[in-house]
Amino acid sequence: RRRPRCTGEEVPSGSVLLNREIAVKCSAEEVIMIAQFRMHEFDQVHFVTAAHRIAKFGGLAAHQGSTVLRVIECLTMMIPNMCARHLANSVWAFARLAVGDAPLMHAISSAARVSIANF
Repeated sequence: RRRPRCTGEEVPSGSVLLNREIAVKCSAEEVIMIAQFRMHEFDQVHFVTAAHRIAKFGGLAAHQGSTVLRVIECLTMMIPNMCARHLANSVWAFARLAVGDAPLMHAISSAARVSIANF
């Protein structure tokens, strides 16, 4: 949601600004640093963006840290309520980070079936 400025321009909400901050980072380490200090502010969009950026820049090597594991854990819990775009971005990040276990795969396939049925 945007709030109007006195000049007539709109100011992006804190949520939008946080997502932009995550999205402009150029390394997995930078994204992980934001997650370490601001994860308590993250919503679904922030978790999806962070996982995608970590996977893009860090690949398999980024999967080992506790912050990344926490991002993955939180994102996994959000899968049932994801829109198709967030689900696709999350699945790509999980694959790139080589994350996969039976409950995760089941959650992804269940969410995908619901998404397909609603399409």
